[in-house]
Amino acid sequence: MGLDVFCQRYELAENIEVLLEEEPRDQLRTALRQIAMRAIAELSAVERVLEGKETRLLQACFSSVFSLPPEVEDMDRYLYLETMRSMDNMLQALLLNSRASRVSELLQNIFQMLLTLSSSEREHVRQRAVGRIEGLSFVLAENPTLEAWCRSRTDIHGPVSYRDIQIPVLGQLLGHLLLSQHSWEEARTLARDAVQHLAVFLAGQNSKRSCVGLDPSTHRHLPMGLLLFLTSFVLPSCFP
Repeated sequence: MGLDVFCQRYELAENIEVLLEEEPRDQLRTALRQIAMRAIAELSAVERVLEGKETRLLQACFSSVFSLPPEVEDMDRYLYLETMRSMDNMLQALLLNSRASRVSELLQNIFQMLLTLSSSEREHVRQRAVGRIEGLSFVLAENPTLEAWCRSRTDIHGPVSYRDIQIPVLGQLLGHLLLSQHSWEEARTLARDAVQHLAVFLAGQNSKRSCVGLDPSTHRHLPMGLLLFLTSFVLPSCFP
């Protein structure tokens, strides 16, 4: 029996979702959340096991972790930080292990969920959501093409590169982050860093488009004026 068949037969993804949903929302006493997210990260490397299930698993993770109370003295800080680190590692693993043809869809879904959560009325939920946006944005900015850190195998659509990634929610996300820099003191630095990372990503993407003979102004999802603003105003602050 192959590992993929084993995972499907015993519904590992579904059982992880149930475990996360059963965790109390008002306390963090065990490492179960981080163990569950580590398991999701590992399962993402098993071909097709999580396809079609990522959204429900991510919703369960975000709900279980973001709904925890703000960091207070009676919360184990090490346990909390390890839980958040496990979430960041899980998000990166889902992205890295995704088939090239699904990277855009996955990024769109993740950013859309995090965008919604970053508008929460609860300050600690906003901060956690923006922190995850900043982390994923950094991954995009630091890797000229995702193929540089994907496994050697590729699917029928070939390796993914900047110019292949289309994220319809990106314009809305950038606008939200720009406003957040002036609205929410607790998330100001994270929002600023996320904007800078995404500006680097967009500059690289449009540079790639120019190299293959495409007009940068044909970017599908971002007004050219906003792109020019980001590259002329935000990018210089990345390189003091």
